[in-house]
Amino acid sequence: MLDLFRPAPPKPAPHGPRAHVQRRSKRFSVPVLDIPIRVDLLAGGVRHSCHLWDVSQNGAGLMLRSPVQPGQSVLLRIHAPGGRETIDIEARLMWMDQVMGTYYSGVEFSKPVDFSPTFLGVLIRNSETLNRSTHLVA
Repeated sequence: MLDLFRPAPPKPAPHGPRAHVQRRSKRFSVPVLDIPIRVDLLAGGVRHSCHLWDVSQNGAGLMLRSPVQPGQSVLLRIHAPGGRETIDIEARLMWMDQVMGTYYSGVEFSKPVDFSPTFLGVLIRNSETLNRSTHLVA
């Protein structure tokens, strides 16, 4: 006899670096043409130049010109636009996708970062005051 009320089997969980994970904190972005935020990413002794795409207290999105192998521990040095302030953060590169010669990646910080006393905190507060999304991209 056909059992019409038997629950469907659960769908298998996605595998790999892009498996969906619930965000732990709100992320912020800054308009591409407005505020380019330069980042140096050090992985395996090699410095990669990139730009910040978005940021939260737990991680960030980056745009790179060259590929970096996901899974690596990295050091980020985020540079204030036109200034001398930098923010150094230890992270793990979680994923990377190539789109038309640009490598988009996501990093997870080794511990949550409070950006409020930094230039990024100022940008985030200003974007919230203006009631607009801020995209940190170049």
